Amino acid sequence: MMHPRALSLALVALLVTACGGSATTTTSGAATTSPPETSSTTTTTEAETTTTVGGPIVLIHEATGECAEDMAVTAIERTIPEDADPITTAFELQLAALAGEEAPQELVRSATVTDGLLTVDFVDLRSVLDNASTTCGMFALLAVLQATAFQFPEVEQATFQLEGSCSDFEVWLQRGEDCPEYAQP
Repeated sequence: MMHPRALSLALVALLVTACGGSATTTTSGAATTSPPETSSTTTTTEAETTTTVGGPIVLIHEATGECAEDMAVTAIERTIPEDADPITTAFELQLAALAGEEAPQELVRSATVTDGLLTVDFVDLRSVLDNASTTCGMFALLAVLQATAFQFPEVEQATFQLEGSCSDFEVWLQRGEDCPEYAQP
């Protein structure tokens, strides 16, 4: 039987591939690198040559390290449609993978970058990601959210909100009421 997390990642990969995207898995430490802007695949056979050009690539992540504040993550490349907003789409795909859903839901209310600060406002995730308020769940969630945010070169810091409140996000994770601006590692 396949591990539930592996199954959810496989389902997301299947969904992305079925929608004309591609999926590649890579492993990294806590830091991620910026994704390439586009992907292309060339297939050559004796009879023909075809080239398929994809859209921008974003990375989604899985926490793979020990339960600690600086958990390592595994990066997985996803090709998204040309007209999709890369930041919003990356977070939608990330949350779908975390929630184990077959298809991404609209869980991101907004994602904006102002002077290097990314603010991501989520719908109320408490019922969707019910283990995030545990210590390991919180470390894992923050690790993948930060890795998702900092793959974009224009992002220097990030803050996360639930329904417009960063305080609610932090209280949900049992980190107090302060609204930190997470810095790139």
